[in-house]
Amino acid sequence: MAQIPINGSDGKPILYAYIQFETLRLEYEVYGHGPDQRDQETIYSVKPTEYEAIVSKYGGSATDILAVMEHISASGRGEEFKEDLASGTIQRDKFVW
Repeated sequence: MAQIPINGSDGKPILYAYIQFETLRLEYEVYGHGPDQRDQETIYSVKPTEYEAIVSKYGGSATDILAVMEHISASGRGEEFKEDLASGTIQRDKFVW
């Protein structure tokens, strides 16, 4: 499965996007740096019914949502998109472990 990095303002990946079971998945990991901190992985699942809302805000075509993810990254809007996911502005399911 090919993953598309979505970059933040510093040019480093903040999310990785891919399609699984016809659903857009976006994930990232945070690593603990001390004995009392643990690693955490977050996975957002966005159903195809939400693609039009993403395209409406960010541009592109809902028929190629991974191309839209590349556009979001290239246009420097990766952090805005991640915030929309975290806040629920974009309807999604969230899994954290």
